[in-house]
Amino acid sequence: MQAFAPAHSGGRCVAETSFGAQVLDSALLRPGRFDRQVTVDRPDVAGRIQILKVHSRGKVLSKDVDFDKVSRRTPGAPDRAMPDFLAALAKAVKPNGALHI
Repeated sequence: MQAFAPAHSGGRCVAETSFGAQVLDSALLRPGRFDRQVTVDRPDVAGRIQILKVHSRGKVLSKDVDFDKVSRRTPGAPDRAMPDFLAALAKAVKPNGALHI
């Protein structure tokens, strides 16, 4: 969970959790603690493509990497999993002497 309260927020606190309200301490969810709860769905294909593009910046990729194919093969993947996916690929190819993912 991450929380922040910018100085200009007028005393408002914003909290973010990647795992949903069911894993939060019930004291946080008591009436009056938070005025709103906003649920953000997992990214669609286009969203996963954009996430992969952002997290692949600075990495040397093979010319045949197709973000569309990768994103279609990862349906339902949460946005936080995509950078981990790229990191796992990088670790997998490194022992084989590959110069790119």
